[in-house]
Amino acid sequence: LVWKAQFRGMDVAACEYSARSEEEMRRMEQEGTALQRSAHPNVVRFFGICYSRERGLAWNLLELSHLYTLQAYIHDRRHQAVYCLRPKSTRASLALQVVHAVNYLHTLEDIVIIHGEIRSSSALLFSKDLVKLCNFSHCRLYRSEEVPKEAVISDVRDLVLLVGEIFSRRVFDRLEEVYVQGGIPRQVVIGMRRAMASGSLEELCAALETAMEETSGGSGVGGFTVGEGRDRRSPVYEANSSLHFASATSSSDSSSLRGFDLENSSTGK
Repeated sequence: LVWKAQFRGMDVAACEYSARSEEEMRRMEQEGTALQRSAHPNVVRFFGICYSRERGLAWNLLELSHLYTLQAYIHDRRHQAVYCLRPKSTRASLALQVVHAVNYLHTLEDIVIIHGEIRSSSALLFSKDLVKLCNFSHCRLYRSEEVPKEAVISDVRDLVLLVGEIFSRRVFDRLEEVYVQGGIPRQVVIGMRRAMASGSLEELCAALETAMEETSGGSGVGGFTVGEGRDRRSPVYEANSSLHFASATSSSDSSSLRGFDLENSSTGK
């Protein structure tokens, strides 16, 4: 469950976990640790952790999107008509942003982050031209010299399937289906194959950049620039802060939590 909440006067997404479940707390800690180490314009920001001992609940406080997931943008009837009208240059830009984010996670100097759940549902739109990777609760962290090659390839495979989905609006299960799908620029397919062979995303990034330039007539995408943002930022931890729930993004009844205030909430590092 994800809530829209107010935290120290700022709108945030509060991702709820049961503090009584060891598995949920492990996933919560994994997400918080990974995001605390990340500083990239295409990865959601992490602000801290809030607990309620009385309710046995905990929340990761993340950057809030007022739009929807990439999955909804591509496939939901409410949005897909708009998506269908977006040029290939925009689709290449969205794909490139996700690839940049994963490449950043895979090339961190000390601790490499394997996302583990790269899907269109794990990418949030912050504008029609800006997408950020989220849903890190299934991620794994490795020392850079100890990353299993199969873990990297698994992430890359999921990423290639997602790039194919962004271009073609089809959900793929097999790489072979992506490689022969019409509508994906040839240089992007070549970049996909090389990424799968090597585990490196550099050539796929270059292929998407070329596709973006060629399909936009060399004029870019509405002035939008994809930044690589290598500077690491620290999350904000506020002691004795309050968390006010505004609404839930799920279909469940939120009346019991609306207006609930954590007067003595704490944050963790």
